[in-house]
Amino acid sequence: MMRHYSLIDGAMAYEALCDHPYFVDPTANWCAMLLPTEERCLAGPILIDMALLAEAGLAVASVVEAILEGFPGKLHCSTLHSEADLPTLARHLQRFACFYDDDGVLMGLRIADTRILVDLPAAMTPQQWGEMSGPIHRWTLLNRRGEEVALALPEDRAGLIPENRQFTLSNAQLAILAIGSDPDRLLCQLDYTPQMMDGQLHHYWEWARECIAIWEQSGSDNREVLSVFARKVLKSKGQALQEKDWVEFLATATPEDTLDA
Repeated sequence: MMRHYSLIDGAMAYEALCDHPYFVDPTANWCAMLLPTEERCLAGPILIDMALLAEAGLAVASVVEAILEGFPGKLHCSTLHSEADLPTLARHLQRFACFYDDDGVLMGLRIADTRILVDLPAAMTPQQWGEMSGPIHRWTLLNRRGEEVALALPEDRAGLIPENRQFTLSNAQLAILAIGSDPDRLLCQLDYTPQMMDGQLHHYWEWARECIAIWEQSGSDNREVLSVFARKVLKSKGQALQEKDWVEFLATATPEDTLDA
């Protein structure tokens, strides 16, 4: 039987999750925390079996549905279909909720944050992505336009022989994820929260992405110049991009020059 799951990034809905006892109720059979430790487990990925949630009663289901719908653009959750039951799928995904870097440092991987999740197929090796998506029949998310996107799942994933070793991401793989998340980090740095951008998530992300591309093309290595430039562009809702040849200007500009431009 195919089961329907929701995967929530707890960090993005942390306050709402902490407002209700349902997620930490030891008798709850409809959700599983994917962080390996109990400390701040609500801040990690949370897997929800939607059929079991419906059986838990209207009060619980209403709270969870509100949390699923409560973050701008639903960037905090994705939908999975799998024949595996909740304990089995949770154990499987737990392996990928943390990783070791090249220095052997254990770090968390926000597999439920769709802004990260969308880049995982490109950042992971075919073996890693095949293993991670192995028991999943379909995995979808909403992009910043609100359009449903189905992640590409390897056709031969069911036949992969699992590697018997710890999950590791190299510096090169982390660089791919960093490039993909650069616009979001810039927006966060400039205090543009998803709540502020609600309804225009895609536009703000595109403006931030274009600012980074122009700044990189200019050859400038001054991050403050980028910040001032991006703030000007975002405040104008993109119109400032048409004002001048920014690539040439930013090549020699100081933050003060950019502010006065």
